[in-house]
Amino acid sequence: MNSLSIVGQTSESREFLRATLSEVFESKFIEFSDMGQSTPGLCTLIDIDLNNVRYVPYLKKWLERKPMGAKVVFITDENSRAQAERAFAIGASDIVHRPIQSAELLGKLLGNVEALSDGPPSKAIRNLPGAMAAVGGLRKIFSSGIGREPLDYVSVHAAGEPVVDHLEKKGLAEWINAIRTHHSQTYQHSLMVTGLLVAFGQQLEVSRADRIRLSVAGMLHDIGKARVPIAILEKRGPLDQDEAAILRQHPQYGFDVLQKTPGIAPEMLNVVLHHHEYLDGTGYPHGLKANEISDLVRMVTIADVFAAMIEWRSHRAGMSCMAAYKVLLDMGPKLDQELVREFHAVARNG
Repeated sequence: MNSLSIVGQTSESREFLRATLSEVFESKFIEFSDMGQSTPGLCTLIDIDLNNVRYVPYLKKWLERKPMGAKVVFITDENSRAQAERAFAIGASDIVHRPIQSAELLGKLLGNVEALSDGPPSKAIRNLPGAMAAVGGLRKIFSSGIGREPLDYVSVHAAGEPVVDHLEKKGLAEWINAIRTHHSQTYQHSLMVTGLLVAFGQQLEVSRADRIRLSVAGMLHDIGKARVPIAILEKRGPLDQDEAAILRQHPQYGFDVLQKTPGIAPEMLNVVLHHHEYLDGTGYPHGLKANEISDLVRMVTIADVFAAMIEWRSHRAGMSCMAAYKVLLDMGPKLDQELVREFHAVARNG
């Protein structure tokens, strides 16, 4: 779980913050008087009276020891410009106003995952109505992931229809080439998985309704990444051991979000929670085996693994589709090899 250091003054504020952040952060509370024996972490939240200037030199000196790239969020009064200026002078990377809104606070601490879709999309993506619809669906999904708004499942389902239309008319290769141009690797991955799953459904000759269902599964599968720090999601280069451990929490985060959504299909909860499970029991988070893993989850896992290999990242070029397909074959008992053989045509068309 993400680690958070909280410097606060009252037990009431501490309990409120603990309850607000408990699903995402393991909180460590630091008494102001004990700051000399501690060090700021990668995420620090400071809730003190900034009108009291005697705190300023101690906090400033303490925050000089924070790790590079650390988030430091101060809680300030909404209408106090002086407090805001003082917070940034001390070393804040951001501020949040009282009364605290949990979604805003999570966004400040983790980084605003919704902002990954800000800015004009590439020309290649703008030219694909299906890709633009899926980007809009993902923005709503990630917004709900940090609790900013309830998930609008109907609009996400509607976003899947243009994806199905595109794959029917234009095929997979154009989708892959366009999606590779998205500037966010988080969005690129979810969009890639979505297109691959729809193409997989075409290969299996499932109904249009089922292909839309597959598109929804692709858009939803990584909703839990909304609760992973953006510095980890968008890191240029391999993750270290601690960062990888945090990222591995995203299936549980996503499940925690979606299980509160009225009317959500149980199969979608299953996809979100178990898309990193392998048939031989070596996956996570629960080490499921064989018949414990549904056919839909097996399909999502294949698309998820394949997408990660063919995507373009800042630090590496993506594999060719056929090279990535060979890796699927080499994974043997981890994946449903009957489905992998069906996926061959998808890889070839890509």
